[in-house]
Amino acid sequence: MFAVRSEEYSNYANKLQLNGAIYLQPLTNNQICNYLTSINYIELWSTISSDLDLVELVKTPLLLSITVLAFQEISVGKWQHLNFTAERIQYLLDVYIGRMLTRDIKFRAYLKNKPLNAKRTQMWLVWLAQQMQRESKTEFLIEEMQPSLFKNEREHPLLAETLK
Repeated sequence: MFAVRSEEYSNYANKLQLNGAIYLQPLTNNQICNYLTSINYIELWSTISSDLDLVELVKTPLLLSITVLAFQEISVGKWQHLNFTAERIQYLLDVYIGRMLTRDIKFRAYLKNKPLNAKRTQMWLVWLAQQMQRESKTEFLIEEMQPSLFKNEREHPLLAETLK
């Protein structure tokens, strides 16, 4: 899974002084199949292996993990009626997000024993992603969040609703 490939870095004019480098390679189909077999999810492999775009998607460990968690909630009938890879990926991510928002959360004191509002949470996450994209950020750090994000209530209907 890991390989040291120093020759790839020799073409740059300003070389970094490293003792070595790690180049993460995507998981192979055999690694994915072996992993899914080991956790008794061979049905998942047979479901996604016919869609090359989905196979490419699960070649990263994070997305493979997301897929495994979401697959527990997927309606196979609905899955089979989706014709395009983009629709399947969207469905997969929607199921994963839904599962994460409805799981038993250990931080109930923070929520004052109220369940999460999945729809509202998802809308806030979309809003946050849009703000990050607008600012060309790929990492969210709450300590870098600026009050100017919340200046205009009309910019986001959830903000106005939350402030009431």
